[in-house]
Amino acid sequence: MAPVLLLKVALAPALVACASLLGRRFGPRVSGWLIGFPVVGGPVLWFYAREQGAAFAARAAAGTLLGLLSLCVFLLVYAWSACRFGWLPSVLLGWLGFVAATLAIDRVPGLEQASWPAGLLVAWAALALTISLLPRLPPRPLPGRPRHDLVLRLVATALLVVTLTGAAHLLGPRLSGLLTPFPVATSILVVFAHREAGASGVIAVYAGYIPSLYSFASFCAALSFGLSRWSVPAAFAAALVVTLLCQTIVLRLVSRSR
Repeated sequence: MAPVLLLKVALAPALVACASLLGRRFGPRVSGWLIGFPVVGGPVLWFYAREQGAAFAARAAAGTLLGLLSLCVFLLVYAWSACRFGWLPSVLLGWLGFVAATLAIDRVPGLEQASWPAGLLVAWAALALTISLLPRLPPRPLPGRPRHDLVLRLVATALLVVTLTGAAHLLGPRLSGLLTPFPVATSILVVFAHREAGASGVIAVYAGYIPSLYSFASFCAALSFGLSRWSVPAAFAAALVVTLLCQTIVLRLVSRSR
């Protein structure tokens, strides 16, 4: 196996495994802290920069902000479908919603020129709207996750990274960015919650997951800004610092609201 391919297969899954195991070891507070870091999207954008160039990665990072709109569509479709259907129809409808939203966004004129500030505002507004449109269900504690949940997440993460980075030169920076938030590992999380605790379990997962997406959006915006000005390592380092600060603020706001 070529070294680059081996790194693609190992890097993001290793980050996902570390975050998952630390979250299980130290509880929901640490898990909520870690989930906001770009353990999947970050490596994807890193490989874009390494293989396609910094300018490609900067445009893809800006496109990822708009891709969060499609992710919000998936989250809403899955949540409302879970109130009536089982996990398989719900996840299929959610994926269909993501693809439809991505195709619609990709057809918007002038999207290639969309800047990261506009994308960040749109992503934040979409996340706030998503939270307000979720079904209101009585809280229900989540059961412990089965062990094979982690294995499936690692495999799904590796497939996503290899597929997106391998097809980036064909998709171009705009569509590559739009597809970066495709909910592969996210689907596994919500499917297990759905099977074990019903629609209320899905909403319980969202309670920690959706606020963390504000931090991910901030990472993408900072990365798009930095890649056009600094070296690739410096841009990623700065974006991670922004993520750390944003995640701290988000978690404090969520704790106060609860």
